[in-house]
Amino acid sequence: EFRAKSREWDKQEILYQTHLISLDDQSKLLSEKCNQLQKQAQSYQTQLNGKKQCLEDSSSEIPLLICDPDTNCEISERDEFIIEKLKSAVSEIALSRNKLQDENQKLLQELKMYQRQCQ
Repeated sequence: EFRAKSREWDKQEILYQTHLISLDDQSKLLSEKCNQLQKQAQSYQTQLNGKKQCLEDSSSEIPLLICDPDTNCEISERDEFIIEKLKSAVSEIALSRNKLQDENQKLLQELKMYQRQCQ
């Protein structure tokens, strides 16, 4: 009975280790994607700030100028929308990464428990 239990635990340990490796890989991929999206969001934010500054500079020179539909207003709104979408995606990725890390910790704890039981 003990040997059967031991074999069962060994199989379970292998499954947990495989799952743990998979979770680590997913976590690394999510971290890389999160970093990419943060850099992209920062780039968009920089561009948006430059366009806003340009608009502010031009509006101080020509106070009666109102944005035409074909000018920077639409671009600025579109950029803000893209930035918000990127921020949302980064938040989702961060949440997913946190969930994976939590699951990773739980699996590590279970693996340690099974290893203690085997000893």
